[in-house]
Amino acid sequence: MYLEFLKAYRAWLDDGAPIGYSVYAGFTRGSGLCPNLRRYVVTNGGDGECLYTALETLRDRLIVCFGDEYYPFNKNGSFDYLAETRTLTAYSNPKRIAFVDAEIERLEAE
Repeated sequence: MYLEFLKAYRAWLDDGAPIGYSVYAGFTRGSGLCPNLRRYVVTNGGDGECLYTALETLRDRLIVCFGDEYYPFNKNGSFDYLAETRTLTAYSNPKRIAFVDAEIERLEAE
Protein backbone atom coordinates (compact mmCIF):
# COMPACT_ATOMS: atom_id res chain seq x y z
CA MET A 1 0.00 0.00 0.00
CA TYR A 2 3.06 2.24 0.38
CA LEU A 3 3.52 2.76 -3.37
CA GLU A 4 -0.20 3.31 -3.85
CA PHE A 5 -0.09 5.98 -1.16
CA LEU A 6 2.86 7.73 -2.77
CA LYS A 7 1.13 7.78 -6.16
CA ALA A 8 -2.13 9.06 -4.67
CA TYR A 9 -0.25 11.73 -2.73
CA ARG A 10 1.58 12.81 -5.89
CA ALA A 11 -1.71 12.93 -7.82
CA TRP A 12 -3.14 15.12 -5.05
CA LEU A 13 -0.15 17.47 -5.35
CA ASP A 14 -0.44 17.52 -9.15
CA ASP A 15 -4.11 18.46 -8.79
CA GLY A 16 -3.19 21.49 -6.69
CA ALA A 17 -3.48 19.83 -3.26
CA PRO A 18 -7.23 20.46 -2.98
CA ILE A 19 -8.71 20.85 0.47
CA GLY A 20 -11.29 18.30 1.52
CA TYR A 21 -11.83 14.59 1.72
CA SER A 22 -13.07 13.89 -1.83
CA VAL A 23 -11.05 11.35 -3.81
CA TYR A 24 -7.76 12.10 -2.08
CA ALA A 25 -8.27 10.09 1.11
CA GLY A 26 -8.30 13.15 3.33
CA PHE A 27 -4.81 14.42 2.53
CA THR A 28 -4.17 17.69 4.30
CA ARG A 29 -1.84 20.54 3.42
CA GLY A 30 -0.66 20.98 6.99
CA SER A 31 0.37 17.36 7.56
CA GLY A 32 3.54 15.56 6.70
CA LEU A 33 3.80 12.15 5.08
CA CYS A 34 3.20 10.07 8.22
CA PRO A 35 -0.20 11.55 9.14
CA ASN A 36 -1.27 11.56 5.50
CA LEU A 37 -0.20 7.93 5.15
CA ARG A 38 -2.26 7.01 8.23
CA ARG A 39 -5.34 8.69 6.79
CA TYR A 40 -4.78 7.07 3.40
CA VAL A 41 -4.53 3.53 4.79
CA VAL A 42 -7.56 3.92 7.05
CA THR A 43 -9.67 5.61 4.37
CA ASN A 44 -8.81 2.84 1.90
CA GLY A 45 -9.77 0.01 4.23
CA GLY A 46 -6.36 -1.04 5.41
CA ASP A 47 -6.22 -2.91 8.70
CA GLY A 48 -3.80 -2.42 11.58
CA GLU A 49 -1.19 -4.71 10.07
CA CYS A 50 -1.34 -2.87 6.76
CA LEU A 51 -0.97 0.46 8.54
CA TYR A 52 1.97 -0.80 10.62
CA THR A 53 3.74 -2.17 7.53
CA ALA A 54 3.24 1.02 5.53
CA LEU A 55 4.44 3.26 8.36
CA GLU A 56 7.46 1.03 9.02
CA THR A 57 8.36 1.14 5.33
CA LEU A 58 8.17 4.94 5.33
CA ARG A 59 10.16 5.17 8.56
CA ASP A 60 12.85 2.82 7.24
CA ARG A 61 13.16 4.76 3.99
CA LEU A 62 13.45 8.08 5.85
CA ILE A 63 16.25 6.65 7.96
CA VAL A 64 18.06 5.24 4.90
CA CYS A 65 17.69 8.44 2.90
CA PHE A 66 18.14 11.07 5.61
CA GLY A 67 19.20 9.40 8.86
CA ASP A 68 16.14 11.01 10.47
CA GLU A 69 12.67 9.53 10.76
CA TYR A 70 11.08 12.50 12.52
CA TYR A 71 11.81 15.74 10.67
CA PRO A 72 13.97 14.84 7.67
CA PHE A 73 12.62 17.60 5.42
CA ASN A 74 13.13 20.51 7.80
CA LYS A 75 16.47 22.17 8.54
CA ASN A 76 15.38 23.24 12.04
CA GLY A 77 13.52 20.05 12.90
CA SER A 78 10.28 20.32 14.79
CA PHE A 79 10.35 24.13 14.78
CA ASP A 80 10.15 24.26 10.98
CA TYR A 81 7.66 21.41 10.77
CA LEU A 82 5.34 23.09 13.26
CA ALA A 83 5.57 26.29 11.22
CA GLU A 84 4.56 24.30 8.13
CA THR A 85 1.61 22.76 9.94
CA ARG A 86 0.40 26.13 11.24
CA THR A 87 0.64 27.76 7.83
CA LEU A 88 -0.70 24.69 5.99
CA THR A 89 2.39 24.54 3.79
CA ALA A 90 3.85 21.13 4.69
CA TYR A 91 2.56 19.75 1.38
CA SER A 92 4.70 22.20 -0.61
CA ASN A 93 8.05 21.41 1.04
CA PRO A 94 10.40 20.76 -1.91
CA LYS A 95 12.40 18.11 -0.03
CA ARG A 96 9.22 16.20 0.84
CA ILE A 97 8.04 16.32 -2.77
CA ALA A 98 11.45 15.19 -4.07
CA PHE A 99 11.41 12.26 -1.66
CA VAL A 100 7.95 11.19 -2.85
CA ASP A 101 9.05 11.39 -6.48
CA ALA A 102 12.28 9.47 -5.80
CA GLU A 103 10.42 6.75 -3.90
CA ILE A 104 7.90 6.29 -6.70
CA GLU A 105 10.71 6.04 -9.24
CA ARG A 106 12.66 3.57 -7.07
CA LEU A 107 9.68 1.31 -6.42
CA GLU A 108 8.49 1.31 -10.02
CA ALA A 109 11.99 0.30 -11.15
CA GLU A 110 12.02 -2.76 -8.89
